[in-house]
Amino acid sequence: MTYTGNNNIHNGMIFDRAFKKILTLSSKAVTNMINGLFNTNYDPDTTTISYHWTEHQADTTLRNTLADTILILNSKDAYHMEAQITEDQEIIFRVFSYGYGYADVNKESLPSDKASHFNFVLHFPTPCIIFLGDVSSKVPDKYNLQLDFGDQKIYTYTVPTVKLADISAQELNNRKMVILIPFHLLKLRKLMAKNRSHDTICSLKKLVETDILGSIETNQQLGNITSSDAHQLISLTKKLYSYLYETYTESEEVHDMIDQSLELESDELVLKMQALEEKLKELNIKTAEVDAANAKLETTQAKLGATQAELDSAQNKLGATQAELTSTQNKLGATQAELDSAQAKLSDAESEIARLKKELEQAKR
Repeated sequence: MTYTGNNNIHNGMIFDRAFKKILTLSSKAVTNMINGLFNTNYDPDTTTISYHWTEHQADTTLRNTLADTILILNSKDAYHMEAQITEDQEIIFRVFSYGYGYADVNKESLPSDKASHFNFVLHFPTPCIIFLGDVSSKVPDKYNLQLDFGDQKIYTYTVPTVKLADISAQELNNRKMVILIPFHLLKLRKLMAKNRSHDTICSLKKLVETDILGSIETNQQLGNITSSDAHQLISLTKKLYSYLYETYTESEEVHDMIDQSLELESDELVLKMQALEEKLKELNIKTAEVDAANAKLETTQAKLGATQAELDSAQNKLGATQAELTSTQNKLGATQAELDSAQAKLSDAESEIARLKKELEQAKR
């Protein structure tokens, strides 16, 4: 954002910080916004986001340029978002300057045919200018910057614009860009300054209650943002509302409504934290039970191992005994054979003796 003079610098920094705040919400919420802004299709549950913040002193006056934010998704794809409150014809030069600065820092060197030389590539981030407030129809849908490289070629550097005031709350919800919804408070800023009628106050109340707070609640329920995101968006809405409309006593009812939403959101967060703590306690108890069961299992397995070793030893001994028994049986068989042979010989000898006795008796007669 660019702003001139002390008061404008202060005013711009409020929205600058608010814009930076929404970009540091959960990666899911920011990824959904990137998809909605640039028509991409990153997975909000797995995409990683890193940040390239820049801050420049434009000149020796009080003119500062802040807030240019470059987001790097999945460590490779860079997106440059410039948030703007009012019209600025010079913005295209600033976006190009920041884009070039990023490309220069992250330039890629490619090997060439000659080993001693390199070809360099400057990767510019994909840019987008977001006009947060109500701007005139003179603001184009895209800015074009002609880059004349002399005899080489003329290139056109194009930066699309997003006019947030022209995007309804429903469209923001459909595109999952709800983290930009707090800036819809700027829609009625000019009207409130000109006409603080009952109808205007009612419009402001509807804007806050239905479009902003209702959208935040709906997107939280749908899982497009986390509970923490919702709480921070409501808190941011309160801060911006206080800054824009705190001087209007007619709007105190709306202020109270935002406070009530914050209280309800805080209560819900407390309840969720308590529920998580209870689940954590249950998980710790179950983990302890599992650890105890594992310890018992290890003890049982150790005993089983020892028993198995004893069984193996007994089986080895039984095998040795069985071998000895077999050897003994073999020896017994051999002995039995010898005995049978001896008995056969004895029987033959007895028969021979009987025959001889018989012959002797016959000879005596």
